[in-house]
Amino acid sequence: TGEVGQPAAYAERYENEGLCITIFAARPLSPAVLLHLKLLMQMVGHFYEGQRREQLRQQAAYTQAIYETGARLTHDVKNLLQSLRSLCAAAEMRGADDDIAFRALVQRQLPQITQRLNATLDKLKAPGAIEMNNVDAAIWWQGLQARYAGRNVVFERSRAGDGVRLPADLFDSTVDTLIENALYKAAQDGPLRITVALAPGPRLQVCDDGMPVPPVIAADILSGPVASDSGLGVGLFQAAKFAERSGYALALADNRRGRVCFELARAG
Repeated sequence: TGEVGQPAAYAERYENEGLCITIFAARPLSPAVLLHLKLLMQMVGHFYEGQRREQLRQQAAYTQAIYETGARLTHDVKNLLQSLRSLCAAAEMRGADDDIAFRALVQRQLPQITQRLNATLDKLKAPGAIEMNNVDAAIWWQGLQARYAGRNVVFERSRAGDGVRLPADLFDSTVDTLIENALYKAAQDGPLRITVALAPGPRLQVCDDGMPVPPVIAADILSGPVASDSGLGVGLFQAAKFAERSGYALALADNRRGRVCFELARAG
């Protein structure tokens, strides 16, 4: 609401697109002037409605960004907790002669977990912001192997090439989701051979030699949340959305008995 000038004896009221404007005049206005005012008020009303729709669109986009960021970070935190749970399990099962090996495991994994937790907290400060923090693929690959040391995951020799860089946030979030899903599958179905490979592109692939994803689930697992007691379908959906916003694509590249592979690569 607002007011410019002073009220006068004659007033003309216009309502258009949710906007109400009253024009005052010292004397009666002619039909020609009234017609011009009506057309002008219609233009003002259309402009106002356009501005209002744009404001609502921005608010909706920000709300959606908060939701998507929260959902993705929730899954990131879940993966971090799973890593801590594995460390706790290793601590409980170690024997008297395992102290040196356990200390080495902790020294490798705790800095990685701390770094990932700090990165997760930083993302909360800017909902929806996608920071392509590119790092050297070879260094990232070494850190990934250290992070999953002792967890029955086989890392193939990297074929990404020298000097290749990759978006660390995207690859960390995606590979954690894929590996944790495969480890959960192994815990439910029995021992599996889980392999992780990094190829030129860069292209990341996580495979297991278990049973294929049922066709009904495979059709929607990356395009929307899938009902699951473990919630893993939500994680894959969030990973796929994150990849899409980052210019990458997550796909179920192979889905047959003895070879189930998810692949992250540049879109197109």
